[in-house]
Amino acid sequence: MPIGTNFPSRLIGPLAAIAGCLLIGTTATAVAAERGAHSVLRYVTTNGTAEPEADGVSPVAPCPDGWDIVGGGGGLVGEGAEGHIFSSIPTWSGRLYLSDWQTGAYNADSAERAVTNTAICLDSGFLPGELSQGGGAPFATQDRVVDTSNCRASREMLGFGLGWEGPGAYVSIDATGPLSYAGVSYVASEDVEEERDFSVFTSCIAIGNTRLVRRYRLIHGGETQAQRAPCPRGTKVTGGGSGTFGPKPVSRPYDGGDRKHVPDDGWLVKTSYDQTSSTWHVVQAVCLKV
Repeated sequence: MPIGTNFPSRLIGPLAAIAGCLLIGTTATAVAAERGAHSVLRYVTTNGTAEPEADGVSPVAPCPDGWDIVGGGGGLVGEGAEGHIFSSIPTWSGRLYLSDWQTGAYNADSAERAVTNTAICLDSGFLPGELSQGGGAPFATQDRVVDTSNCRASREMLGFGLGWEGPGAYVSIDATGPLSYAGVSYVASEDVEEERDFSVFTSCIAIGNTRLVRRYRLIHGGETQAQRAPCPRGTKVTGGGSGTFGPKPVSRPYDGGDRKHVPDDGWLVKTSYDQTSSTWHVVQAVCLKV
């Protein structure tokens, strides 16, 4: 049974709204998927564009038939990119269960930027997992969401996604990250006049199948810093994030430059730390043993 069949029906509206965001200016420019006789994970990547000082939504990245969406990521492309992700979450594309991934980001630059988006797909026959969720309530101007979404007993987190319903400039996901092995914690800011829903997706798998990797680096007030959390040998990345507060132009899986050319080697986060003091920039990766 596809893991998406357990997803609560009350989130269909918010997630469908994200899937239906205006796609003007976005085109698919690349698709990359892992191939191999014994692969249990596939990575499907699409690229769109964000106009200057505007929102951009990537084309949907679909998991193939027989593969379940377990995670994903994306963000703005290029050195010096300024802005933030406002959604990176699964969507429907005419199927009865969650099967695709889509990323939306606000581009604060004066030039057009690409928006990249990667779906992480698990072979449906590999240790079937389940989906759980949290959030989904409207929040008003200047409100902040601080919450967690946890896996039930005997399961650990595999991947997750977060998103505001629909695009909107200055609406950011500020801090996301695995909360030990149990689930995900998140902080999001709502800085526009309208109320909107915030949706959370978490995929879970039987305990003992993942490793959680953390990397720390000092970040100073006003600094934008990119950092990677690499997965150890014998594992592949299925999720990740950063608990350091501040808008995230990028939060996605990355390719470490090996001969496979697949973004399965770890998690990359770029954080714009908008506080005055210094703190630790903590980046985390969830890595599946394969």
